[in-house]
Amino acid sequence: MKRLFTLFFMIALVVTQLFTTASASRSKKWKQLDEPQILLSVSRPASGSFFKEGQSPTVKVVLKDTKGKPLLPGDFATLNLYLYGPEDQSKTRTAVELLNAETDRSKRPHHYIDLLTNPEVEADGNVLRYRLNPVTSEEPGTYTASLYAVLKESSLIQTMKLANLQIKTATVEKPVVDKVKCAACHEGASNGKLYLHHIDPTSRGLGSWSLDYVPVASCKSCHNQDGYAAYNNPASPTGKTPDPIVRRVHGVHMGEELKNPFNTDPTTGDFRSYTGVIFPADVKNCTVCHVDDRWKTKPSRGACGACHDDILFGEVNGSLPAPMRGHIGGPQANDLACSTCHPADSGGVKAVAEAHKVPPAPMNEALVSMTPPGNGKFYVAGETPKVTVVIKDDKGNPL
Repeated sequence: MKRLFTLFFMIALVVTQLFTTASASRSKKWKQLDEPQILLSVSRPASGSFFKEGQSPTVKVVLKDTKGKPLLPGDFATLNLYLYGPEDQSKTRTAVELLNAETDRSKRPHHYIDLLTNPEVEADGNVLRYRLNPVTSEEPGTYTASLYAVLKESSLIQTMKLANLQIKTATVEKPVVDKVKCAACHEGASNGKLYLHHIDPTSRGLGSWSLDYVPVASCKSCHNQDGYAAYNNPASPTGKTPDPIVRRVHGVHMGEELKNPFNTDPTTGDFRSYTGVIFPADVKNCTVCHVDDRWKTKPSRGACGACHDDILFGEVNGSLPAPMRGHIGGPQANDLACSTCHPADSGGVKAVAEAHKVPPAPMNEALVSMTPPGNGKFYVAGETPKVTVVIKDDKGNPL
């Protein structure tokens, strides 16, 4: 059943992409209609390449509408500034000291700056400036400032802008996932928006589609090792535990294969809304999403445990309730020894690539084609596109 579902999902995806090409001109119009042309930038470091300890970056925001005309802060319902880094997911956290942001989750705002209400914001017409605190104990690396903006006129008119800056090093870190990878499955055919969690309408409005604007860069604004996003956890002293993007993405894509009742309980499970998800590709195939080999060269408890959620990496006192089991290599207080037992390609107890070896596809191929539009660009009223699907078995014989 799962194989059939996956097959038909991929057929639907191919058909969607065919329609996407035909509707490219309309897609551009939609993008221009619902995205303010806001400019976000960070001041240039004195060294020219990175900010040193004691230096204070300044974030600059230029407010413009969808046609490029100036807007004032009063035209916006939301103007939230986030800052996180470094890029390495195990170290990524909201830079609350630089932001001078509140960390108490019972207060608002926390882990971000509300540019509409913060008294430290300098406003000059449609230009806003916010001076960050001096660099102190932050980890070296690539940091990202992000701005979530929503117009009062309509909550559908919104955007998420990003600007990178270097802290204590000129070496630019590369992201582990690129927007193009996510867009292959999640991009809307008619509007170019990414259909992820926040696009759904909620009790608070018509959805926050721009929060997923550039996955996973925009997502990490909240989802990091100590960011705005957190999940309920009775075991935590505060009742909340930060929800890093690696846990969220791996958990959602693992979907129906999650095992931990904390995640799967139909009433209280943290991933209860996603336990019906079936990953279109083989969930072992990390390269579907990852842009490089870090999925196998840098194993970690957080990344691996997000999919293998039935494994406890901590101390096991007595027996564990099914389906939980203790880590076969014993308790692990950190990730330093992960690659010793789980090297990238071979050796160890079980190499990562070996554990993630993808079995042959159940079918050689499914060929999908569609008659082109009469004008060669897009379908018009009255046209009836014809979709042809040819499914072949492992030997190439049509089924």
